[in-house]
Amino acid sequence: MNDCLVNFLSDIRVLVVDDDPGMLNSLSRLISSFELNVRTFSKGQELVSSLPDDGRCLVISDVRMFDMPGMAILRWITEHRTEIPVILVSAYADVGMAVHAMRSGAVAVLRKPYSEDELWDAIRDGIQANDAALVKRVPSREQQIDSTSDRSIMRFLGPSFRTSSPSWLPNTWRICSSTSSTSRSLAMTASPASVV
Repeated sequence: MNDCLVNFLSDIRVLVVDDDPGMLNSLSRLISSFELNVRTFSKGQELVSSLPDDGRCLVISDVRMFDMPGMAILRWITEHRTEIPVILVSAYADVGMAVHAMRSGAVAVLRKPYSEDELWDAIRDGIQANDAALVKRVPSREQQIDSTSDRSIMRFLGPSFRTSSPSWLPNTWRICSSTSSTSRSLAMTASPASVV
């Protein structure tokens, strides 16, 4: 796996819940082979009470469990922690259940047995959904800067891609172009004695 991608993914936590210990262990080993941090739970209630505060995770849940079924976990997360994506897995998934789960907010529904590629694609989609949700939670620089002195600091620092429209880019290009053409004409007209 690409080193840059591994560094990016190193802070992602994949939380897996399944009441079948063999399946939980197998899924945990497979996700670890993707070089992701994995934490396992045998009960849905344990998972729900252990969700990280920063929301930098995704959940993979079995659909059929005794204490808290996967659809109940999905419902709880979509009501309380919308930034956390949920992937459901089931040996009994049918089209109706998959459509209901996706409409309820699941990122993916995988039918057991699934391939490594199917799991990786679902995890990748979950990570992208998590990133998008977390970006929406971060206030913009304009929202963070509310006093006049802060605005003067912002003017001093200059434009950035997040705080201004890209309309300043053509002006910058014109300034650079005119500066370099002026420099060339000055160099051509200057006498060798005046150039130090």
